[in-house]
Amino acid sequence: MSFLVTVTFDLRNAHPSKYRKVHGDLAKIDLSKFVSGKKHIDKKLPANTFVAEFAEEFEDDSSKETVAYIKKNILKIFEKRKVKGRYFVAVGRKWAWHVGRAG
Repeated sequence: MSFLVTVTFDLRNAHPSKYRKVHGDLAKIDLSKFVSGKKHIDKKLPANTFVAEFAEEFEDDSSKETVAYIKKNILKIFEKRKVKGRYFVAVGRKWAWHVGRAG
């Protein structure tokens, strides 16, 4: 069984270069700006939204453990890049997703 991990964030008063650096750091922990569906076509996600598929690696409540792992890494990245802001982490099994555009 695996989990779909979704992360989104906003930085407070950060220069655009800080966003690029945070994006690179998130990629290093396997979070991606793209999702790929059944047809293996990559779809770009909205700004500052990242996803990853993680295998069930933890013993007890794997979704909580996965959130804790991602949270720990986000806090390290924010500290390393000297940025502050808000972030959201969601982890789920048996997921469905859609990337769309309006307007």
